[in-house]
Amino acid sequence: MKQWYASVNYGLEAIISDIIRPYGAQNIKILDSALIFFCENEINIKCINNLFVVISSFYSGSIMEAVKKVSRLTFHFPRLNGNTFRVILMDCGKLRAIPQNIMVQIERHISFQSNLTVNRANPDIEIWLNRRNDGTSYFMIRTRKRRPFEKSLRQGELRPDLVDVMIHKSGIDRQSIIVDPFGGWGAIAAAVAESGRYQRIYTGDLNDGCVRYQKLRLNKKRGCVVQKWDARRLPLENMSVDSIITDPPWGEFIKIDAPRLYDEFISEAARVLRPGGSLVFLTSAKYEAGQSLDKHRFIYSAALLKINGKETYLFIGKLQAEKFLSQTASAQTQNRPDQP
Repeated sequence: MKQWYASVNYGLEAIISDIIRPYGAQNIKILDSALIFFCENEINIKCINNLFVVISSFYSGSIMEAVKKVSRLTFHFPRLNGNTFRVILMDCGKLRAIPQNIMVQIERHISFQSNLTVNRANPDIEIWLNRRNDGTSYFMIRTRKRRPFEKSLRQGELRPDLVDVMIHKSGIDRQSIIVDPFGGWGAIAAAVAESGRYQRIYTGDLNDGCVRYQKLRLNKKRGCVVQKWDARRLPLENMSVDSIITDPPWGEFIKIDAPRLYDEFISEAARVLRPGGSLVFLTSAKYEAGQSLDKHRFIYSAALLKINGKETYLFIGKLQAEKFLSQTASAQTQNRPDQP
């Protein structure tokens, strides 16, 4: 069984450790922005940014000490596609350069052990020596690199790794009815459609441009319904939805009345969710969201993240069963547009 090193977003370590267990991950160790675990095969999920197979780990007091240890290390190099390599040195989260003669020495040693050829410009394989703040050093091979997405995202569009975590934690399956009330540019609906873990997806937005974009983006996806709507008054029947996964406004680009918005949005979520249905969303409005979740009888947790340097919270909630017993009669009397 191989040992793996996975870099993940700060604040998501414990959540992703739960996500990877069903994939066969064992003996998981949680670090800041990383996970160490054992697994027979590579785990290919989007919420892992970069994945490495660990050749060796040890303590070192400096990056130069770590380099010297690697230059004397005898190791078994795993079979990978490629014939060339380069060495990447990380020290306490920063790229490090070392004297040319020492770099040549370590490259020659790795080449001898692995039968690979050095190619610093365009290698097939990256071999990393990553020394962390506590001195623990990992000599490893990167097997999967996160694709750059920052330049392709529209303003306010969620990152794919965050969407992947939200989908995993929603507990959806191939029979699920899923709603994104604040659909925006359709990132959540598109990712759910790609996963195939749904029966039907309803998504919409108040913004006409976003609605048009979602319709184009989801045009050929089965079971995807896109429409213009107000997230606080959804055209959906009572208790008709298995999961709500969404990214409501934070007040970053437009001013919002956060207490009112979150109270009305979460009240509507409680109306359309089935017993045991999940509500997963991101927000920087921790107090307002938590207050509304408490009011509408959700059981929930909130994980602190850093997104673009801003404190953000991932809320994962389930509606308590008694909520349905106490509100079914009153909810059924409310007038709602027909289900699309």
